[in-house]
Amino acid sequence: MRKLYFFILAIVLCSFVNGQAYARILFHDDFDSYSDAPSNHGWTGGTSANFSMQNTSGVNNSRCIMVTYNRSGTEPYWFGKNISNENMQEIFVRFYFKMETPNGASIKHLKLFGKQFSPEGYANSTFALSNGSLWDIGYGNGNGTQNDTQYTIRYSGPHYASDPALEWRKSTSTLFVADNKWHCMEVHMKYNSNDKRDGLYQVWIDGELRLDVANVKNRHNSNSLHFRSVELANYCDVNFTQPFRVWYDNIVISDQYIGTIESNESIDNIAPATPTGLNVISK
Repeated sequence: MRKLYFFILAIVLCSFVNGQAYARILFHDDFDSYSDAPSNHGWTGGTSANFSMQNTSGVNNSRCIMVTYNRSGTEPYWFGKNISNENMQEIFVRFYFKMETPNGASIKHLKLFGKQFSPEGYANSTFALSNGSLWDIGYGNGNGTQNDTQYTIRYSGPHYASDPALEWRKSTSTLFVADNKWHCMEVHMKYNSNDKRDGLYQVWIDGELRLDVANVKNRHNSNSLHFRSVELANYCDVNFTQPFRVWYDNIVISDQYIGTIESNESIDNIAPATPTGLNVISK
């Protein structure tokens, strides 16, 4: 019993430093420790000719992954991390990206997949970039078992919202990010519990909260409560006139807010940053 007590105490103490709760990092990759294929390091996909490892093009001139968009479709851009074993109903995903002008194209910049069962269906969410701008989040409305892009949430606010019951805690505007500069994107998503509207979406760009929407229904009761995978560079539509490139670096999947990183910081040694743009409500 005494050994069990000290074991539990050690876990608790490891979770806090100076009173600050540390995030549980489910996955982290900055590509700096290897030069072979990402598929050898826990990634699915990323093996087509559209992906290449860049030695000095990343954040702080480090390694990164470059994706070349030269045709429409999903298959050449499938690049992600399976997290099914984590059984997470709520996650944070943080990554850095740099993007050339996409010449009219829209891409599924980030897609979060729910676990898929048959006939229980699935619940997926898409964070889209349209012609180089943050545009909307596509998700399933939970009315049936196949949930993907029936509803949308726009960064510009509730004027075009598919669901009038959403709670808009923060909206901003579309944001052009295809300026060939590094940006930090962090997403917080939660699936709604059965028969409840407690799902949510939050998006930070470069540490600024750009979107915060609660009271979301984004899955059917028959769907799994948990995420299956986190996918980057998932799809490109047909509306582009010439190829363009997107770079990805410093990708983190966690159970708490992560925040931006400063030069020479190590993700293993920092606590999650304090979110900005949030309102504290006293009860």
